[in-house]
Amino acid sequence: MRNILKFVNIFKIVNYVIYNLILTFYTFINFRDINIYEATVIDRMHHLDLGLFNYQITYTFDLLKDLYRASILDIIDNRLANIPRYPELKIFKNRIQSLARLTASEYRNLMKVMIFVLDNLNISESLNKKLLKLYEDWNNMYIISRYEKFSDKDLNDFEVF
Repeated sequence: MRNILKFVNIFKIVNYVIYNLILTFYTFINFRDINIYEATVIDRMHHLDLGLFNYQITYTFDLLKDLYRASILDIIDNRLANIPRYPELKIFKNRIQSLARLTASEYRNLMKVMIFVLDNLNISESLNKKLLKLYEDWNNMYIISRYEKFSDKDLNDFEVF
């Protein structure tokens, strides 16, 4: 008898869960005009600073290391360490080889100086121009993405990138 009561209770719980899942599903399916981009909140710090920019820096370093060996990273580290001090700008005195330990604030500081670090680097001229354009476009898109409201011109500029 106890097993039958246990089974009945479990059956009721399962039915309750299924009923709630179906109710939730039909609640959302009734919204034909739902826009997923309006329904979600973008976490800029994790998406841009720690996600995309981290990937961009890692890809740039890997590309340069593959084409010009690890010595090119030493030159980049040296350039980063020799940037003069400026208020609210972190200087990377102790090399930047470990990107995994950087915070979002440090990535934002890196965004500010990366164009100057890569400018006139001892690499092919076409690659240098492409990298500089990439980081310039990134910085412009990053600035626009931080606006609270967008004008039509802002959106058109953002679309061009």
